[in-house]
Amino acid sequence: MSYIRERCSQKSYSDVERCYLGIRLITNFIRKYELPVDIYQYIWKIYSLESAVNGRSKIYYGDIREIIAEKNRSTDMAPMENHKGIFDLYYVYQDQLAKNELDLNVIEEIFSRPETEKMLADRHFIYDTLFYWIAMPQHLVFLKKLHDFYIHHGNVFRLKEILARIEKREKEVYAENALKEDEADQNYSLCTINHRPFYAIG
Repeated sequence: MSYIRERCSQKSYSDVERCYLGIRLITNFIRKYELPVDIYQYIWKIYSLESAVNGRSKIYYGDIREIIAEKNRSTDMAPMENHKGIFDLYYVYQDQLAKNELDLNVIEEIFSRPETEKMLADRHFIYDTLFYWIAMPQHLVFLKKLHDFYIHHGNVFRLKEILARIEKREKEVYAENALKEDEADQNYSLCTINHRPFYAIG
């Protein structure tokens, strides 16, 4: 008990160690069962198995690394596809949106690329990027295309949560746009005693 108190009293992340029994349980599970490729790739990424070749990392994760490398030989070389071309287009879109100079053709190009469909369905992309994208400043056209994609791909990981997030963000963007339009419609040069803001309530 004194050991537990001593270890738990330290709040620094560097003092935290993974439960070795839990790691053995995961190791035995992936050794016994055949799992989808994207699960192997996710485990490879989340545990940084590419670096588990010496020291403490090898002691903890060496067996997991060997099992996954054997079952999914492509994992070692390519834990996740590179979607740099799509990301570059997305950053162009975001830059144009921030400058209020959006060319809707950029959105069309993002969703028309053949690799976009695979990326949007990728478990890693959903975990690491999708929800961050949704929360960023967005144009309704982009959100609608994103929504349409997931509506027509019913087998995507965390689908209900994705659709709920997109629909919530669509409502927020619609409200933001309506507020901007209201502010733009107001002409404060007309605010005189002859106009409504100066009417007395009697």
